[in-house]
Amino acid sequence: MKLAVLHYHLGHGGVTRVVANHLASLAAAKAPIERVLLLHGGDASGWVEPPLPFPVEHVVIPELAYDESNRDGWSLAATLRAKLSDSGAGCDETVVHTHNHSLGKNVAVAGALRELAAEGWPLLLQIHDFAEDFRAAGYARLVAAFGGGYGETLYPQFERTHYAVLNGRDRGVLADAGIDDERLHFLPNPVSPMPTCDTDDLHALRRQLRAQCQDRFGIAPDEEFWLYPVRGIRRKNLGESLLLAHLLEPHGVKVGVTLAPANPKELAYYDAWREFAAAERIPFAFGSGEPGELSFAENLLACDRTVTTSVAEGFGMVFLEGWPIDLGGRNLPEITSDFVSSGLNLSGLHDRVDVTLTADERDAHLDALAEAYSALAVGYGRDVISRREAEVAFERSLVDGRCDFGSLHEQQQMSVIRRLRGTVEGDRLVQTFHRPPLAADLRSQNADVVAREYSLAGSGHRLAAIYRQLLESGGGERPEIDAAVVLDRLLSLDRFRLIRA
Repeated sequence: MKLAVLHYHLGHGGVTRVVANHLASLAAAKAPIERVLLLHGGDASGWVEPPLPFPVEHVVIPELAYDESNRDGWSLAATLRAKLSDSGAGCDETVVHTHNHSLGKNVAVAGALRELAAEGWPLLLQIHDFAEDFRAAGYARLVAAFGGGYGETLYPQFERTHYAVLNGRDRGVLADAGIDDERLHFLPNPVSPMPTCDTDDLHALRRQLRAQCQDRFGIAPDEEFWLYPVRGIRRKNLGESLLLAHLLEPHGVKVGVTLAPANPKELAYYDAWREFAAAERIPFAFGSGEPGELSFAENLLACDRTVTTSVAEGFGMVFLEGWPIDLGGRNLPEITSDFVSSGLNLSGLHDRVDVTLTADERDAHLDALAEAYSALAVGYGRDVISRREAEVAFERSLVDGRCDFGSLHEQQQMSVIRRLRGTVEGDRLVQTFHRPPLAADLRSQNADVVAREYSLAGSGHRLAAIYRQLLESGGGERPEIDAAVVLDRLLSLDRFRLIRA
């Protein structure tokens, strides 16, 4: 079996890490992979190849890189055929595993893959994110390139075209749109095991790392260090982490985030939070995982608890990485229900962070909600909403008259943070945030669940089985899916958050 992996780039980012872990998982499962072709646009700055028993060849195709033009994909399809042929990868023996083809980052990729699908190439189209999920710019490019019938190109329906998704929510969306179960696969990301060493060495290393944290970030050895191990992009809801830090500092807790965003637009929001923290004297360890600071594994070893405040995830690796270290913060049931079903205990998380808005804050929020969602709807060819419709949705979201902090935009979050410390409502939130850690035996059980359900070898066996099924599939075409179902489900006003606008 030969494997061709296709993505826009292998630069720094989550998909590059997933690709490397997939190859490592296939190796761990001793899958019969003869060779691997990595098809990408040329940026391989983030590629770190794991030890592998099969050869890996980089095939650079500049036309695969991000491109905002509206090319239809015919030329790219011809280039892909030629490159595969030149590398000795034939249609009957090669699975083409793609990542995020439908995001609109380069519409020619979707068009080209539609051509290959029609020709009978075995395709596994793995969708990490949807253009329909509040990514209007990519969606607009797709519609401009392929018109109202874009669904036929974006979601080709052939026997040898299968789909992989990261969670049950996305699986349900595509199933409701018309993709049959036989060609729709739940493919959770593999999780690399935590590094291990002797207990004495572990304690000595932790003391060394905590001394570094004290020197660099002012986190004393006797304080608790709660770490958010992510890039601080908007949907990660960094303001809620600062709220947590603001309220828990008197209780001996310091909080930090590992990485700044790479995207300049996202970085502007991150920098605004850094300036806010400095102005309000909120101690917060920004960038504990940046170059020259601690590695990912060292950060996990140095912290006392990992934490998450994200309002939206494609997979949610933070819920799996780090056990048996404790995890606190915001639950995302549409993502974590898969993990709970597999046996993970996430009872220490909370679903909401409820705050009371003043009358002025409420009015400003309704104005912002109506304006931002309407602007988004226009980008999707949908009708704008009235302020009254925004108000109805807002009222529907309240619990005991309180608004979820994650629903607010950054300026409103800053306003709330300024006035909460030392108040009755702030003390109530301390009880939400400062829960006792999950018992040690439950944390150990969670580590066992992750090792069993999300290990490299287990993921490799799952992936190899999908590849075999693809190669053994017959020809033929299935009925077209209803692409409007995907848009309706993902563009729901109830799912919208201003920090995703």
